[in-house]
Amino acid sequence: MGNKPTFAGRPGVSRPVFLLDMKNFSALGRWVAALLLALPMATRAQNVGIGISTPTQTLDVNGNVRVRGATGTGTRLLQADATGIVSPAATSYPATGTFAPTLASTTTGLNNPLVAVSGTLAVVLNRGAGTLSLYDVTNPAALVLRGTATGISGGVKVAMNGASAAVLCSGSPYVVQLYTLGSGAPALATTLTPPNSLVNAFAGIAMTATRLYAAFDRGGSYGYFYVYDVSNPAAVVAYNQAVPCSTCPTGNTGYFTPQNVAAAGTLAAVSNAYAGATVLDVSDPTTPRTVGSTGAPGYNGADQPIALTTSALCMLTIPTAQLSTYSLSAAGVPTLRNTFTTGTTPVSVALNGDLAYVACRGTSTLQVVDVSGATPVLRGTIALDASANNVAATNTVTLAANASAANDLQAFSLPTRTVAINTDGSVTTVPTPTGTDFIQNQTATAQSASFNISGSAVVGSTLAVGVINNFAGGTSAAPLALGTKAASYLSLRPTTAGTDDYFQLPAPTSCTGRIYYLCNVGTVTANLTSAGGSLVRAATGASGSPFAMPSSSAGRTVLAISDGVNWTIGTLN
Repeated sequence: MGNKPTFAGRPGVSRPVFLLDMKNFSALGRWVAALLLALPMATRAQNVGIGISTPTQTLDVNGNVRVRGATGTGTRLLQADATGIVSPAATSYPATGTFAPTLASTTTGLNNPLVAVSGTLAVVLNRGAGTLSLYDVTNPAALVLRGTATGISGGVKVAMNGASAAVLCSGSPYVVQLYTLGSGAPALATTLTPPNSLVNAFAGIAMTATRLYAAFDRGGSYGYFYVYDVSNPAAVVAYNQAVPCSTCPTGNTGYFTPQNVAAAGTLAAVSNAYAGATVLDVSDPTTPRTVGSTGAPGYNGADQPIALTTSALCMLTIPTAQLSTYSLSAAGVPTLRNTFTTGTTPVSVALNGDLAYVACRGTSTLQVVDVSGATPVLRGTIALDASANNVAATNTVTLAANASAANDLQAFSLPTRTVAINTDGSVTTVPTPTGTDFIQNQTATAQSASFNISGSAVVGSTLAVGVINNFAGGTSAAPLALGTKAASYLSLRPTTAGTDDYFQLPAPTSCTGRIYYLCNVGTVTANLTSAGGSLVRAATGASGSPFAMPSSSAGRTVLAISDGVNWTIGTLN
């Protein structure tokens, strides 16, 4: 029979993943492939969801997408050819313009809230009231409350992904309450109690599509880190519940005082008060493995907020108001990329694509920082209603939970974004170009004008051209080259013959196809010359220089077109 197809399953999961050895694709393998292709179209045409149980599109992914064949340099826009093949454009997309989310709505009446968001859903943990509320944030201008769960005791942190949410509750011991999310109030599915009695003040949780990660401090010893399969919230599978040793320098206990957890793909990060953040490889959830640490100058005695993608890690150091961004290798090893001084008392950071959203409690502001390059760029600062508790962000909405006296949730709409691809091949979005961005065939050097095209371009719609009014000329011995100006329409204003009445076009060989629209609005005749070639009269074919443009009669407005050899001059009035 040859090599048979195999099934790769995870502990406690009843849905195996079908794997085929493509190098040794046996007769049985070919038969199975043929059978799959022969399935009725109604079956094969159903929507497919990854990380979501109710997909609404042909392919609906709740999480990040990565195309390893599209790795490269810089953030690049995606392009599609006539056959539908998608690939990255050759040019990079620099993020230099302003990027300020706009306040869309405010939800009041909360009680010391924390927020988490995933897709079009958000949950708000009202710590003071012991409740968990579910909101539909499809329209940031009008959040829809689906329902509220009550009876949460000691809730200190919240996380969510897809149709599940988790609340970390302090007590003796600490526990994690897991909720399912539907059309109404969040429903408590189970309560997870770690195998050791944990009563310390530091702990953190994070969620991905099918996993929950939880870290706990245990005072004076290395912390605990647990991984759970939560694809079925009613039957959670605990992957690594063995009691950690007290002196292990690596593995899932390689840090003191764990405080926050972040996760993306097959990586997780745990921040701690002594060594910054530890990055873990959780591809084998039964044995989390330390791959690197950011390091820190020493114990800072404060919370260490973090955010993670598959290619970057952001970490806040509250006492020094510093945002540190680390690039992650393919294995997850962190390397410092840049640092940024935030507003005072930064308490929360969310990372979406190349943008870090930092909530600053001391200044009651939300800062948007581009962390893609060696030098971070502040893209915008937004005022918050009160001292910030935390921030959460997606591609379409940013949510800020504010403490007293506002006790509210501010929802910010994001500017229009376009799909792009990062250096590691992960797909992201970036702000659509604005008046301060250059958009196509650009060089790496920042441009001087609002709109620049470095190279050829095709305009498929309306193009607004540059205008320069009241342009002064020069003497016949010192003509002024119009080709140095970024404009197509120029009004010429000569005032004195022999002083400022000469205007020189650039050599036609340097600007084939260029068109100038010229009008004499001065008081004397304007004399048009060229730095090369001839000035050919369109009406007669005769050539000569200068071309006289009177100030108050026919011929005062002309069109000059370069054919690459000469300028053809046509009189418009």
